[in-house]
Amino acid sequence: LIVCDQIGNPLRPGKNIYFTLRLNVLQSMAETTDAYNISAWVNTSSTELTPVNDYHYMFMRVINKAELSLTTNVVPDSKILCMGEPKEASDMTSEIDIGASVKHNYIVRNSGPGVISES
Repeated sequence: LIVCDQIGNPLRPGKNIYFTLRLNVLQSMAETTDAYNISAWVNTSSTELTPVNDYHYMFMRVINKAELSLTTNVVPDSKILCMGEPKEASDMTSEIDIGASVKHNYIVRNSGPGVISES
């Protein structure tokens, strides 16, 4: 329950008050497609002439918006010269026969604001 008792208090005749309510949601809510119900209502200590329009119900889905990026690099980043005739795997008897080591690095980055729990 969120009480906003200072918004438009007092609210003069013919005046409208607009405000934004921003909610931080639990990670479990961001990882589902469920719809959530938000109920809002106003009240007054005065005599209410139209109480039927004091309630509003809204359905909300959480949009999990993540900004993902992928960067890669290879070590070594220079050309590797392969000399001689290609060999079958069964013909290789030592690491020298295999050739130079090549390492591929992949970096996945989430710049947010959404959460990614698994890949």
